[in-house]
Amino acid sequence: MPGPEFPQPSHSPEPKPVGEKEENREKREKRGSFELIPTDIPGYFLQVEPGVTPSLTRRDLKRLISLARQFVRLDLQIDTLKGKQEGPDKDIKLMAGNNPGLRGVVSKEENFVVTVSTRRTKKYNSDLLRQSLGEVPASTIVHDYLEATISIPPGFQTAEGSPLTQESLKTALTNALIGLSLKKEDVEKLITYETEPRVDGEALEKMVEEGKLTLVPGAVTISTTMEIKISEFKKTPQKISSKKES
Repeated sequence: MPGPEFPQPSHSPEPKPVGEKEENREKREKRGSFELIPTDIPGYFLQVEPGVTPSLTRRDLKRLISLARQFVRLDLQIDTLKGKQEGPDKDIKLMAGNNPGLRGVVSKEENFVVTVSTRRTKKYNSDLLRQSLGEVPASTIVHDYLEATISIPPGFQTAEGSPLTQESLKTALTNALIGLSLKKEDVEKLITYETEPRVDGEALEKMVEEGKLTLVPGAVTISTTMEIKISEFKKTPQKISSKKES
């Protein structure tokens, strides 16, 4: 990408503030929530908030454009490399998944370590889990936690006409909402309750292993995610080789 050609100042080598020329004030373009101000470097604009006129030295303006161009070039290279990396990333994870215990590759010659790490997560269906428990008390495995979400609309007032703030609401909740002077229907609008079941995974696995219960299909879903990390084999100034495959 060729660099911009910057007109040379005709006087004074010292940097001068670059303000907005009078003829450019009517040439501002609106772009979304910002405005574009033409600069004296053809094809380049400053993006500003409406009505703002920054005062940059010419040196700063040239540096800003140069940094922006550099940033864009690097960003495009990163996107390209990420796209090229998707194929090997997918294939390495597939090979690791098809070969239990395989966790990557180490090269002493090219000084790199490619490590494949795995993480297993379990998702429980509380309804199906309760069906699986049968005569086993659900409370031994599934514990229900009550969560409350409180939202305060802007300008919401109490029955006495005073504004409802976070501080006053916290005080009221500490005292079980006594003395806040809210109507019952208003409280119901502000507070929503949700019951979140939390499962004692260790106790559940132990009961399954001991044959005390059989899980209904879908009660537990296990998913495995893989992540690839790259590091040096030895911490040295030597860089990872760009050696091609033979």
